[in-house]
Amino acid sequence: MEVTFRRLVPSDAAIYRPLRLEGLELSPHSFTSTLEEESALGLEAYTHRLSVTDNATIGAFDKENEKLVGIGTIVREQRTRTRHCGDIVGMYVTPKARGTGVGSGIIERLVAHARSVGLRAVGLEVIGGNEPARRLYEKSGFREYGRKPRAQLHD
Repeated sequence: MEVTFRRLVPSDAAIYRPLRLEGLELSPHSFTSTLEEESALGLEAYTHRLSVTDNATIGAFDKENEKLVGIGTIVREQRTRTRHCGDIVGMYVTPKARGTGVGSGIIERLVAHARSVGLRAVGLEVIGGNEPARRLYEKSGFREYGRKPRAQLHD
């Protein structure tokens, strides 16, 4: 699959929201947010999410049909003493696009954005048992530094 990457902008909210909801539906244990919470948000909330300057959501598009096949977001901490830190959240790649380099491409661009806005530390969380995500993040240079037992409650 040949893909292009770009930062999503507020006018992309209408294509971002359905893919975000798909990820929550197909991989509910991979996210802190729930499908119910995110489904309740209107398009305006997604438009706002894509307009925050220090944050960035990268989209991967299938070149053949220009369909959005992957997303990931970097969120900058807002408190004075932690504004040098950011977290990668909301990573999702459609099943068809997995294993094609889409995830790596998104991570690479999120880290580049982090550097461009002066972030010195970038982190992320992976739920136990999500080995494909863990391998992707380790391949991208991330290392495990701890575990949070009972960090999320499911079911």
